Amino acid sequence: ILFESGLIFFGDRASSNLISLVQGLRENGVEQEEFDPSSVAGVFPELRLGSNEAGYFTRDAGWVQAEKAVRYSVQLTNCTLVATRVD
Repeated sequence: ILFESGLIFFGDRASSNLISLVQGLRENGVEQEEFDPSSVAGVFPELRLGSNEAGYFTRDAGWVQAEKAVRYSVQLTNCTLVATRVD
């Protein structure tokens, strides 16, 4: 139910959102690899960064099948008072 496929964050180097995100990753000990417009092509050939942009790749990021995660969590707790609903 957990897929660690990695994730690349990218944008303007001066963006407060990107700066804050990278700072948060570093403060929490999350390893990331930084890419500039020329180095990103070797790993992500379809991604074109502008001269003012940077990319930050985290290998441990990914996604979770939320419905299964909730269902399994409820099963693990042996809880009968929880109702789940899927729309």
